[in-house]
Amino acid sequence: MSCKPIRLAMATLLTAVSAMGQVDLRLDIENTTVLTHEPLMARVTVVNNGVEPLVVNAAGGAGPQLYFNVEHDSRGASARRQGKVLPPLTLQPGHAQVVEVDLTMHFVLTQSGRYFVRAKLGGGGVEARSSLKVIDMVPGMELVSVTGSIPRTPGVRRTYSLRHWSWKREKHVLLCVSDAPSGRVFAPIHLGTFISVVRPTLTVGADGMVTVKHQVNRFQMMVSTLKSLRDKVTLVSQRPVRITASAPPKAPASLPRE
Repeated sequence: MSCKPIRLAMATLLTAVSAMGQVDLRLDIENTTVLTHEPLMARVTVVNNGVEPLVVNAAGGAGPQLYFNVEHDSRGASARRQGKVLPPLTLQPGHAQVVEVDLTMHFVLTQSGRYFVRAKLGGGGVEARSSLKVIDMVPGMELVSVTGSIPRTPGVRRTYSLRHWSWKREKHVLLCVSDAPSGRVFAPIHLGTFISVVRPTLTVGADGMVTVKHQVNRFQMMVSTLKSLRDKVTLVSQRPVRITASAPPKAPASLPRE
């Protein structure tokens, strides 16, 4: 029996093993606790340890493709959003490139709970995977909410919900915005750190101007002004105001706690 097929098979196997070990993937996610609908930024570092240039995400799906596995702790894979494609990369031997991705633009992550995220590279004889990251998606604790109309947008009721959550031992306050009856939800707008001594306030004008006041320290309130339009809500300005005797009343004992 000829040894040529055996040698060919061994060479193919060694080539595949070499290709599988020529790439490293590192996945970093700065915030492992995020508010529902908040952008979830993933930073992937691709390292080419091989001796040949490496093309990732080539047009037409040829060669190795970088992708993510995202699963909810209910063991259900998160639905992929259509039309979002990662950019192509060309890595020279010994070089690395970083790709930053907002996972909420690629997956439906609207369900609260725990998610498991991993970056993978596969195809063209290349296979690599990052370590697993665990993300907690939380709804936040509501402080106050207001519902109103939108200028020049009849039939739509917009709800503004001021919520807080703790990161790195500090409370942060965010404005969450949603529309009815469409169910449209905007990304939360971060308004800064927060302490729960003075009651926060939220007002919405007929012109679409939104004003939020919340306490940032013992002596100051932060006044945030936002503009609400049909397709977006933008933060216009923020200014600190010193607390005086005419400040809003203290928050009741029933203020939501984490």
